[in-house]
Amino acid sequence: MVYTRGLGPRAERRGGSSPLSGTNEIFRVRVWRPPKPWRRRISIPTKIIVLPARRSRASLDEGGSPAPKTNMDMKKYFKQYIEAVTNPLPEMADYFDLENHYLKDLVSIKKDALDVGCGNGRNMKFLAPYCKEIVGIDYDRRMIAAAKRNLEGVKNAKFLQANFFTRRFPHNYDLVFASYNLLGSSEMLVDQGLSVLRRMVKFTKPGGRTVAAVWSDTGINFARKYYTSIGITVDTIKGNNVITDFGIFRRFTRNELHKMAKGLGKSHKVLSLTPLFYILDIEV
Repeated sequence: MVYTRGLGPRAERRGGSSPLSGTNEIFRVRVWRPPKPWRRRISIPTKIIVLPARRSRASLDEGGSPAPKTNMDMKKYFKQYIEAVTNPLPEMADYFDLENHYLKDLVSIKKDALDVGCGNGRNMKFLAPYCKEIVGIDYDRRMIAAAKRNLEGVKNAKFLQANFFTRRFPHNYDLVFASYNLLGSSEMLVDQGLSVLRRMVKFTKPGGRTVAAVWSDTGINFARKYYTSIGITVDTIKGNNVITDFGIFRRFTRNELHKMAKGLGKSHKVLSLTPLFYILDIEV
């Protein structure tokens, strides 16, 4: 299984190449074959399972829950994430502020919102006073616990420790959003990004908005400064993929985001609030 930050497990995709780069250079392949007695009785195809390179010790992403391989990985990830959002670099602090105010303009005291991969509730805390209700969903219990502490006493905030891929919601929301590069997670396959967007749109009310923030290709040179500041080592930057000792983090081009949104058949726009991030805003 592959765990994607804030979402939960998904079945691994089959193939012999990297789902990010289309090459075999940074991914290893595990081959599974049924035991010999089985092969004599029935025909079972060999499975080729694409796995992250061994140096990717955890499915770290810029926010929300990872795919822990060990408890130590999880603890280290959580520490890095908290550091990134509570003591952000000036460039990140500026973006966080602009992102929050952009989302604020899409809600009102009569509207509700769903934060997909909510992490420690950074966006939820800012938006709660302006919403009728705000719900945060994250697969990791540590993130949900941190979000509850962060929003202690906020009566219109609710939290779900659940798998976004399978969770059923009692109703749809006026705003469904995913911040901080959810679509570029270290184990988010290219086609999974579109699957996440489809599901986000599915739980958005007609007339509502689905919003996803991602790292932009124009800010890729900032990657070394950013990851180093939170204790992550950048091995190399290849195209729009930043390869680190914690995994691969993807940057997006405007054209890629337009293509993803057009696949949903919805009106949309791609904005650049700062050179570091794009916002994909889909009208439902």
